[in-house]
Amino acid sequence: MASGEFDERWFRFSVRCDRPFFLRLEAAARQAGKSVTTFVQEHFETILAAPVPVSAGFDLATFDAFAFAGKHDVSLSCAKVWGQMRGRAGADGRIKTGYAELAAWSDVSPKHIPKVLETLCDRELVERLGRVGSTGAVYQVREPRP
Repeated sequence: MASGEFDERWFRFSVRCDRPFFLRLEAAARQAGKSVTTFVQEHFETILAAPVPVSAGFDLATFDAFAFAGKHDVSLSCAKVWGQMRGRAGADGRIKTGYAELAAWSDVSPKHIPKVLETLCDRELVERLGRVGSTGAVYQVREPRP
């Protein structure tokens, strides 16, 4: 496709901002090691992907992993890991943890944790926000959609 031709698969948006705001964007992008365009695009892609807020009434002691697994069509291992993450997450739904901790908390083999987390991310029950060390990360635990 030649430059300037319309491609109906993609849409373009323009963002207007004043000079001080642009300078703040530019500084944030530079700090993230990205161009301003990439930085704004990544933010734009998250607008409709905002997590469902975490409910305050979660009780790990009464969490039924079997029922959760059946209702959300995930394995029992996924349900156990999600329950432990949800029960230990902060009020904002975030948790910093590693594979070994998740395995110990949920009684799931450490070798299965990466695949379990991949499944939870694919199902939008968990989102990995960033890495911590070699096997740890910060996660956003999401409430399942009804």
